[in-house]
Amino acid sequence: MISNALKYRTPPQMIYETDVIRYANTTSVRRRIPRVIHQIYRTHDVPSIWNATVQSVMEKNIGEFKYRRWSHAEMDAFVRKHEPQLYWKTYITYPYDIQRIDSFRYVLMFHLGGIYVDMDNGCNRPFRDLLVTLESLEPDATYLAAFPRRDG
Repeated sequence: MISNALKYRTPPQMIYETDVIRYANTTSVRRRIPRVIHQIYRTHDVPSIWNATVQSVMEKNIGEFKYRRWSHAEMDAFVRKHEPQLYWKTYITYPYDIQRIDSFRYVLMFHLGGIYVDMDNGCNRPFRDLLVTLESLEPDATYLAAFPRRDG
């Protein structure tokens, strides 16, 4: 669900695939979302179980997006550098790596922008059309899109 920017549309306030297609060929839109894809893993060596998903993200977006994989050490250094007063003390007290990873996504998006993709999520088509669509909408709005939680 995309919020705020679509408040002037008739319900349901969602972006449909037809919206993505309509805006996909827009060339006059200013790029507001950095063309970088972020992923996080303990080290830079990805386990073979995620090779296919990571490769699909990279292959579908090659040439249009930079790709950045963050190790846990790089993640820690980034938070310490960019959030030393406000957030660092909370961040380092999390007992589990996943808590630091989950919170780091927000710090990362706030400071650098771009797209964050979990390592276990692949990519069926390029992100370009989605970003162009978002950039074609209300320029002062903030967007957050997510699939609902999957159980099972």
